[in-house]
Amino acid sequence: MPIISLAVFCGSKDGIDEVFVRHAKLLGELMAKQNIKMIYGGGSSGLMGVIADDMHERKKKMYELCDAAIILPGGFGTLDELFEMMTWNQLSIHDKAIFILNSNRFYDHLLAHIEQLDKQGFLYETAKERITVLNDPSELVRYLL
Repeated sequence: MPIISLAVFCGSKDGIDEVFVRHAKLLGELMAKQNIKMIYGGGSSGLMGVIADDMHERKKKMYELCDAAIILPGGFGTLDELFEMMTWNQLSIHDKAIFILNSNRFYDHLLAHIEQLDKQGFLYETAKERITVLNDPSELVRYLL
C-alpha cells in the first residue's frame, strides 16, 4: 500500500547531537518533494518545531489519519507514542507501517531491548514484523512508492 500520509512523532527538544535537527529537516524536505502529507500534532519547540488536549486522543487521531508513522529521536512522550502504536498494531486496532529513524544510532539500546523482549517470550510476534529501522531519512523513499 502506498504511503500518502505519514505521522511524525519526535521530541519537543532538539537534543544535543546536531544530526537530530539535520535529519528532521531532511525528512521534512523529503516529504515535501514526494508530496507526502504530514500528520503532525505536536508543539512548536524542539524537533516538533523543526518538523512543523488530550494526549491519547491526539495520538489516536494522528494514527487514524496516516498511512504509516515515523519516530524520530525524542524522550518519554515519543517512546509512549511508539509503544502505543506498536500495541495498537499487535491488537489489530491498526495495521500500519512504523518506521524508526535511528539517527546516529540513537535507538540502538531500545532496539536491543525490544529484541530481548522477544527472546524472553514477552511478545506475540517479533517486533521486526512491525518496525522498519532507517538510519537516514533518504532510506524512506523506497517505502513510499
